Amino acid sequence: MVVFHNFICIFFANKILFLLEYKFNYYFYATFKLIHCIMTDLLKKEFEDYFKMYAYTFFLSIIAFGFALSNYTLSVDNEIPIISNFALDTGRWGQNLIRYHIFNGHLPYFTLLLSLLSFSLAAVRLTKLLNFTGVSAYIFCGLFITFPQLAYEVVFNMMADIAGLGILFSVFSVELFMKGFDSNLMARKILFFSLGVLLTAFTLSTYQAFILVIPTICIILFFKSTFEVSFNLKYAIKRLLFQGGLVILSSVVYYLSVKIICPPIEDSGYLSSFISGGGNNHFLDFFSIWFKNLTGSFFYGERLFVITLIMSIFLSIHFFINRKNAFIRFISLFLILLLPFIMSIAITNGYHPPRLYVTSNMVFAFVIVFSFDYFKINLLTISKTAVTLIIVTNIYFITTLFLTSNKIYQHDRRIAEKIDNTIQTKYPDFFCFFCFVGCKDKANDNAEGTKDSQSTSKQFKVTLRVIAQKTDSFCLLYTEDGTINFGEQGIWKGIEGSENEQSVQFDFPEEIFPTSLRIDLGIEKEQSQVTLKSVILEYNGKRREISGSELGLFFRGNENNCTFDVATGVVKPVIKDGVRQNPCLYPSETALSAEIKKLAQ
Repeated sequence: MVVFHNFICIFFANKILFLLEYKFNYYFYATFKLIHCIMTDLLKKEFEDYFKMYAYTFFLSIIAFGFALSNYTLSVDNEIPIISNFALDTGRWGQNLIRYHIFNGHLPYFTLLLSLLSFSLAAVRLTKLLNFTGVSAYIFCGLFITFPQLAYEVVFNMMADIAGLGILFSVFSVELFMKGFDSNLMARKILFFSLGVLLTAFTLSTYQAFILVIPTICIILFFKSTFEVSFNLKYAIKRLLFQGGLVILSSVVYYLSVKIICPPIEDSGYLSSFISGGGNNHFLDFFSIWFKNLTGSFFYGERLFVITLIMSIFLSIHFFINRKNAFIRFISLFLILLLPFIMSIAITNGYHPPRLYVTSNMVFAFVIVFSFDYFKINLLTISKTAVTLIIVTNIYFITTLFLTSNKIYQHDRRIAEKIDNTIQTKYPDFFCFFCFVGCKDKANDNAEGTKDSQSTSKQFKVTLRVIAQKTDSFCLLYTEDGTINFGEQGIWKGIEGSENEQSVQFDFPEEIFPTSLRIDLGIEKEQSQVTLKSVILEYNGKRREISGSELGLFFRGNENNCTFDVATGVVKPVIKDGVRQNPCLYPSETALSAEIKKLAQ
């Protein structure tokens, strides 16, 4: 196993080293090589000392994600083409390095498998870092690897392996920081701290949400240190603040790297959409979301997280009964429960995807295992039985999530096959006709020159005539592949609230010709309704206006998010559990696509 591991490490490391040597200067090359040598040595020792725990955790992950591994599902985000500038517009140059340069696109099965291996490695290393041994270590790994939140991360094949690697690299960074603290020589301290900062900066370049992993681990270590006989509050706080400073320094290094490597990021529609809402008390909204997460009612599969809350209450009561360091322990435990979900406080558009809560599985596993150890019940049969039931239940949740995703994929596939079969049966010369027309048009273009092409606009435009009384942001999502599987391709436009009809124009880049459109009518929570009067499509000097009841032929309301009165054009958001859903109108199968194609003829 060690030989196989070393082969894998050397193979991928050499490829990365070649790319770094080719893309960057010698300094980055030498730094990465040093990190690689240290990590290889650490991994080798862990495989020798903790092989059984690695095997157990990885085997359990295979069971938990067995359906996902054996039933490939093409989710919406997986349809995004992996090109040379992939993810650079969001500042994720590390994701670009891994996804485009190293793996050169999506890798069915292997990507998820690598993610599970990385999560398993991270779980075992955390047991050593948190000083869990014996049964407690196995319980921690089992709870960590089967928490359903992981499914929301790895379901996106474009970043499944990155999800696991990000956690693993963050654990490596903490270990480097700890080695820096334990070193007596100043030169070694600087070396380990520097390596930790560089590795953390790279981790952030793969996915910015990983910024919370190291603080969460550090708070957990601080909390555990309060139970040590030699605990010194002043020294522990000073050390914690220093670790926070290293994380801040890592963020600065990451920011500078984005400025150097990535193209200028000007109003990234995807990232800015998370903070585009307004009008409500976001502080109170956050605590509402936090409470729902603690009680396991915020997203599907989170139900058992309430166990963490219950055990935290029992621990807090016991701390105050014993009195020793009670307040410090209570505050530390409070922060441990808060940190996994703290990112939601910055989100103002009402969209809080579970994949952002990257440390929730770590906190879930830690609180349960620590409680078992603290109350000395980890070896009881009832405790082992309870853990087994928790793991099995979580595996059920994970399987159900991927089963649902697979059903959606299979449904879309059947629809596509039905459309293709209809075309082939009823219009057998359909594709030949368009190929002939395309060749003819090209010949005519060469003969007639560029005069006519310059007189008309080759830019696709969509104009919405609407009535919206509140200031808001609209989004027009589009596809180019003939499907209605909308991903992150979209154009955002801000509007001013008014009781009068106004026009909202979306200008597409000249190289883009959409095949279908989805209209997202605002994210403002106080917007009670939007009236859609008409949709105007323009391209190449041609114009098509869809208005009145005709809108119902081309667009339909998403019943989970809104209602759409075709007669009046009024779109009203649906309220679920007191939360306003963002209204959106989907295209009616192939009708809209056919109308768009007419503009290009």
